[in-house]
Amino acid sequence: MSKPVTSRTIKLAAAVGAFALAWFAGTGLPEGQQPVGAVFALTVVLWVSEALPLTITALLSTALLVLIAGIDEKQAFAGYGDPIVPLFIGSFLLAKAMEVTGLSERIAWWILNQRWASGSPSRLLLALGIIGCLISLVVSNTATTAMMLPIGLGLLKAMGVEQRSTGFAIAVMLMLTWGSSVAVGFPVGTPPNLIGIAMIERSTGTRIGFVEWMQFSMPLTAIMTLASWGVLRAMYRRGDPPERLSPDHARVRLSELGKMSPAERNTLLAFVAAIVLWMTPDLAVFALGKGAVLAAWLQGRLTAAVTALLVGAMLFLLPTKGAESGTTLTWKQGASIDWGTIMLFGGRDCSWAGGCSARGSPRLWGKRRRRRPASTRCGES
Repeated sequence: MSKPVTSRTIKLAAAVGAFALAWFAGTGLPEGQQPVGAVFALTVVLWVSEALPLTITALLSTALLVLIAGIDEKQAFAGYGDPIVPLFIGSFLLAKAMEVTGLSERIAWWILNQRWASGSPSRLLLALGIIGCLISLVVSNTATTAMMLPIGLGLLKAMGVEQRSTGFAIAVMLMLTWGSSVAVGFPVGTPPNLIGIAMIERSTGTRIGFVEWMQFSMPLTAIMTLASWGVLRAMYRRGDPPERLSPDHARVRLSELGKMSPAERNTLLAFVAAIVLWMTPDLAVFALGKGAVLAAWLQGRLTAAVTALLVGAMLFLLPTKGAESGTTLTWKQGASIDWGTIMLFGGRDCSWAGGCSARGSPRLWGKRRRRRPASTRCGES
């Protein structure tokens, strides 16, 4: 075990010890103050010891206030403007880990190694769309397309397609972009999903859970993926390549990647944990009923934003042998997530929409719209 890992383990143990000590010392305090004091002690030790990056500690402590202390999500995340912002941050950290560890590329080649994916140009085109769609359920559309582009070019070269202006080459490039763009099956798949869910809850009080969203959007995602494939096959069928993809091509590429690295395994663990935790509150409601105490507790505390931050923190906690920092993700890598997109969607859509709603602008515009004569709305005199 390396020295950084040993030192970090001691620091983390000290933080957990401070949490436990503050918890027991706070016995007898007014209701709600005991868990807040324990989280505060944990946060202070993590900050002083720098067992985690300071920014990650701040994000994690806010999530723990919701999970452990039971503080309302909107109140706890008020400093971020809206709970959707930390949800973006946690999701983008997971996507960055999949990118830098190479897990997303390994998943792509594993699917292409399946017999059904390389039997014909038509199957290959569908497989590329499915791969892009599956990865883009968690990773951003842009990052997915950027990751899949060299894979698509390599496959075209292996099939003897030298001219990228041929019909099949165009179809492959379009399928890579379309496949990642239609992936709306998970709420975290694209920022507009989260923004729409947040606005619906804020305007109507109706909360759309992870599973409830998937029930509607996953079939829609599948339909749009198949429709994209069908359109491209109809448009570019005449440009099929002279050779089929050899089944050994993907197998060779997988062998070159070697066994999964510890960082990849940790990222896969974090990915699975995120999916399970995102689905748990809705599954609890389905299994126990909406009025069950456990279901209500999970829905109020294990929110999507809390889960995203917990999983994001996992990436800075899970040890990785051979890595300089000793962890799956470094803060230098984490800091390179698309902060511009986070601020753009968080500021433009959440703050702007909230400001308009607070002033009653949408209602006023709607009333004026209804008052206008039909002939005027249609542009008739």
